[in-house]
Amino acid sequence: MNMNQKGFANIALIVVIVAVVAVGGYLVFSKKSASPTETQQPQTPNELYKPISERNWQGQGSSYLPDEKDHIQVLFPKGGEKLEVGKTYNIQWNNYEDGRESLTISLSGVSDDNRVVYSEKLGTNVPAKRSGTFSWTVSQPSFARYKVEIYPEGGRELVGRSKDFFSIFGGKPLVVNPPEPPKPLQTDNLIVNVPLTNQSVSNPIVVKGKARNIFFEGEFAIKLLGYDYPLGHPKYAESSRIITSANARIVGDCDWIRNQWCDFEATINYPSFGTGVENMLYFYDGGQGDPGTPAAPKFIAALSIKLK
Repeated sequence: MNMNQKGFANIALIVVIVAVVAVGGYLVFSKKSASPTETQQPQTPNELYKPISERNWQGQGSSYLPDEKDHIQVLFPKGGEKLEVGKTYNIQWNNYEDGRESLTISLSGVSDDNRVVYSEKLGTNVPAKRSGTFSWTVSQPSFARYKVEIYPEGGRELVGRSKDFFSIFGGKPLVVNPPEPPKPLQTDNLIVNVPLTNQSVSNPIVVKGKARNIFFEGEFAIKLLGYDYPLGHPKYAESSRIITSANARIVGDCDWIRNQWCDFEATINYPSFGTGVENMLYFYDGGQGDPGTPAAPKFIAALSIKLK
């Protein structure tokens, strides 16, 4: 074999070696790329048992609310049952993954016009289980439109409800008072024409009216509150919580500095779950100081509403 042939053979050998190394490196790189990175890993089973506020809901913001499939599922009473006063039944549920928090079980009676006319907590600090039961001896008034709610104290966004109404019979009938006729809210400095008192509203809530002497830079604050008990219940006040808030703004040209009556409007979006059994709109002036200081926002009035 002459020198030219030997040189050609050496070059061919080098090309083959380089090709083999390149293919091997590609296969190794591809295998690593196919493995999920830390940010691609799905939720581990332990993730499901964290408090709802600490879960790693990937791709969601802090205002994320779980889908219906993530809620507690009430299996009994599911709806349509007729429960007798004096008898004992097992309330049943499943699909509770947030196992570190104990459960609260409550009963609500709803009138034909969708008012909560009865509310009672049947149990608190109920042991957390994925699927569980709670023994309930019925002693509540007879009524045809009850539902059970089950939720963790620290995560009402997971609340589960009876799918439909069930009835209780054999006891003293529940007395349902007629609703107050809707009327505007009116004070010395605030008139709210939309919504009216005790009116049912949809999401988002649109608030309209007139105000004077409560604006700051043409705005004042409105807060949506939720209550776990109906008005008149001993625990009504302590069960309140702020759900969300928004600013009301002047509509059109109006000299708010001279304390003229000015038209205003606000739009309030609220979550689908965890809004309570009673709801109120709280109106505050445009104070800009910290809570507890003389310049803090001052409470003006409250308006009872019904969320659909």
